[in-house]
Amino acid sequence: MRLAARWTTWLPLCLGAGLLVWLLYGMELRPAWEAVARIGWRIVVLVPLSLLWMIPNAIAWGYAFRAPGAAVPFLRLLAARIAGESVNDLLPSGNLGASRSRPCCFSPRSRWPSR
Repeated sequence: MRLAARWTTWLPLCLGAGLLVWLLYGMELRPAWEAVARIGWRIVVLVPLSLLWMIPNAIAWGYAFRAPGAAVPFLRLLAARIAGESVNDLLPSGNLGASRSRPCCFSPRSRWPSR
């Protein structure tokens, strides 16, 4: 039974990583690197601006999905928010990717720290 649990954890992860590698292999990355180079030092301003949106959103999640007697730690909520945004930005799945990835962060089988 323990072996089956490992396969159900690692197989989707390996398939997802393989898909990401395949997508990146088929892309021309030079325009992306050129865009990052053009941004330059201004990235120091853009990242905090992004966090200004994600932090209140993660706090709102804490209020919206609070079960009686069980609060999800803020850092776990923020990490799930960032993970969902990353899936949205990296994969050509639209908002469907994040909608599927975020609940995985809160499942009882999740390996994310609960504190």
